[in-house]
Amino acid sequence: MAPLPVIPILQSVMTAQSYLRAATNASLPPVITGQGQYGPLVTSFVDWQEELWTQFWEGLVDTGVVAAAAEVNTLFHSNLADAGVINGLLYDDDIPIAVAQCNDVANLITSAQPMLEQLEEIAASIEGADQAKVDAYTALVAQLQDQFNAQEDKLTQDALDSATEIVSTAIDVGIAIGSEGEDTTQLIEGVIKLGTTAIDELALTAAIKETLGQLEDAWAALDQASADLAQITHCCKQLKTVTDQTAATLTALDTLSTAWNSVAATTTLPADQWESEGCAALRQWAAQMVKLSFGNATQRVTTSTVSAA
Repeated sequence: MAPLPVIPILQSVMTAQSYLRAATNASLPPVITGQGQYGPLVTSFVDWQEELWTQFWEGLVDTGVVAAAAEVNTLFHSNLADAGVINGLLYDDDIPIAVAQCNDVANLITSAQPMLEQLEEIAASIEGADQAKVDAYTALVAQLQDQFNAQEDKLTQDALDSATEIVSTAIDVGIAIGSEGEDTTQLIEGVIKLGTTAIDELALTAAIKETLGQLEDAWAALDQASADLAQITHCCKQLKTVTDQTAATLTALDTLSTAWNSVAATTTLPADQWESEGCAALRQWAAQMVKLSFGNATQRVTTSTVSAA
């Protein structure tokens, strides 16, 4: 029997975590929150963010993946692991619990589509914005994301085999723009860093500092209408990275679901196959899964301070 999937599961969790962390920390701009007519949208958006993060982090990750793998590992160490016991741990009726949780998270993600459409309508209604300046600002944000992404770590089988413990931290970067840092936006989606202990800050390289300075100038060049449009545009982008069917978030959840299904299915093997190969494969899988833990961090950067340094 081929080794059961470990890297696909852990990497999928990290990918989904990085995007969902950003989407659930995103803030609607004042042009929306400050107008009573958008009250229902603001309430729905905040409720969606809270429910999504709870279902993903507390449900799927903590309970569905981390705790389940740890319990399976404990059963093996206690010599209590048999196919029936582990099957009862991993399944709810005929569906693996983590697979059902993946489906729940995916459904909740796609339920945000009407909110995204409303935000796009609001953006289209803004008059007098300088689209060229908004595009220039948006391009700098994308450039900054790429520069931070260059620091992202990928989990490899060799690293997992040689480690006793790995901590995966998704680091968001909140950019405070303006001379007083008054306009704070969660611009950078979670960047994954791996280490033996939690890593909570990304390096501000010379290239990043240069882009931050350009971002400060680009923001200062926006009039109010253009700033409103830029903020809504960015918020829509954050939503699209999780709601688009072909985007990385839903793809990661689908990969996680498929991989977890194959792991759980080992408990349904015929008794002789379980004894000859399934049991050992699941033992090895659980021992590797518990090596990695997940965490989150937020790094705040003020553009005016960095660009002046």
